Amino acid sequence: MKSTVINRGELEQIYFGCDNLKDLIAQVEAEFQKRGEVVCQIIINDMALHESDEVKLGATLMTDIAKVEVRSEKPSALLIDIVHNWELELPKMVTLSDNLAQGIRLKGPEGQYTSFVQLIDSCQFLIESLVSMDSIIDTELFLDRQVWMQNEKMMTEAVGQALSAFEKKDFAILADVLEYDIANALQAWFDLMKDLGGRLRAENDQDSQHLTDRIFKKSAGDHSVDNAGETGAR
Repeated sequence: MKSTVINRGELEQIYFGCDNLKDLIAQVEAEFQKRGEVVCQIIINDMALHESDEVKLGATLMTDIAKVEVRSEKPSALLIDIVHNWELELPKMVTLSDNLAQGIRLKGPEGQYTSFVQLIDSCQFLIESLVSMDSIIDTELFLDRQVWMQNEKMMTEAVGQALSAFEKKDFAILADVLEYDIANALQAWFDLMKDLGGRLRAENDQDSQHLTDRIFKKSAGDHSVDNAGETGAR
């Protein structure tokens, strides 16, 4: 990830039209967009900003800002990182789902609640990440579109079945859903992410700009992939 530091003098010379932090962030994001980069994180006076901070601190005057660090990345590289992170996380989620199923069968639900909530939260975040990714990039350039849609449906239905069984306290059914439905859905996504990641990396190594121009949907505007995964503090 690229880091750009803007000191007090540069702030006064380049961003003299900004009155406060909100104005500054808007101008910085616009400038980096023109460069073909996504702003992943902004650090003000050595403090990393989260999105909630941008709202709360938006009125901070420019005179109170001594230094700004902007961490940015090309959209294609950021997307590859997100896909790679899922390649690493999905096998762990499969193992967790299998272990939960065995634990529930052997010991009952006692002591399994935290792990169950963690797994369901991760599955729901996966669904949100994939939906966001699918809205931003043309996945069909690299994958069978029908397989992607089937995997989305399989994952959503599996999570729904698990939550329903948990609410009904039908732990025998819950164990089966965890071992078969959720684990199989996660494995299917791992296989797809591994395939997608390999294809993206191969093309990115040849020509990253061509990959960015080719895969990102025109409707995505600034090619922002922030919503597709947690890649920074923003």
